[in-house]
Amino acid sequence: MRSSRRAARETSDPEDLHDWRKRLKDQTAQMELFAAILPADLKAGRKAAGDIAQILGDEHDLCLLAAGLAALRVPGKLRDVRDRLVERIDARRTKLRQKVFRLGEAQLSRDADGFARDLCAVWDATRA
Repeated sequence: MRSSRRAARETSDPEDLHDWRKRLKDQTAQMELFAAILPADLKAGRKAAGDIAQILGDEHDLCLLAAGLAALRVPGKLRDVRDRLVERIDARRTKLRQKVFRLGEAQLSRDADGFARDLCAVWDATRA
């Protein structure tokens, strides 16, 4: 998870951002298995991961839209409109990336081993 976030932050490449989203969705799905027994802090982490994945999905959708618009062959006056629209989309994508990186820093303050230990402790306590 951390490596995918780090790669996304370093490059802002759409593929790296999409990979980070996939890892977040994996984590969210795994935590869903334990939803009934998760303590409040882990439930909040699950929700935060889902929120980050949603923002990354929106960013990816805008990336695809901008690429599609940029590839369109349009006549004279419409080119300016298209180009302004692509610029606005790019500006929105930048804001989404800034937000998601800020949220991602808070989400990933715990390392994977610590997360696994916490989840195992919750499981053991529930079984007991």
